[in-house]
This record gives sequence, C-alpha cells and structure tokens, in this order.
Amino acid sequence: MVSEQWADTPISNDQSGRAQEYALRYAVVFSLRRADGSTAVPQQAVELSRDYLAPAVDSIGKASEREMLVRELRRDMAAAILRRVDAASKPAAQ
Repeated sequence: MVSEQWADTPISNDQSGRAQEYALRYAVVFSLRRADGSTAVPQQAVELSRDYLAPAVDSIGKASEREMLVRELRRDMAAAILRRVDAASKPAAQ
C-alpha cells in the first residue's frame, strides 16, 4: 500500500450551523509487484464513502455507528483491492 487516508466531511448542518451529517471517506493508493520486481497491478486509487448522522448532542450510539462504518469500509476496501488484483492476474482476452 502506498497511502491510506480517512476524512469526515460535513454534508449538512442544523439550524445553529453545527455539522449534523457527515460523509466518511476512505481512500487507498496501492500497487502490486511480482517477486521478480515487475508490476502486476499499476499504482491506482480506490475511494469509498458512507454517510452517517452525528447530532450536536453526541450519543454513544452515534460514536459506535462511525466505528462500525470504519470496520465496514476496511472490509469493503480489502474486497475492492482483491477484485482488482484478481482482474489483473487473468490473461487478456484475445
């Protein structure tokens, strides 16, 4: 993996101007090399996001909602990267 980045971006505010809804974004840049040093998968980026609510009066349930989304995004990212590796390992159609 070349880099990994997380970001919470506000996408809506309450009447007081406080952020109430966020987009949780997860981006990974990766590449894959074979044992001989040749490129199997060229460097590329994958980005995933999920929206969640976080009212100004934060409750324990909302904090755990974000943590659950983080676990979900990590699992989805691993699957997305494995799909790209699998596609790159198949011979080109002729």
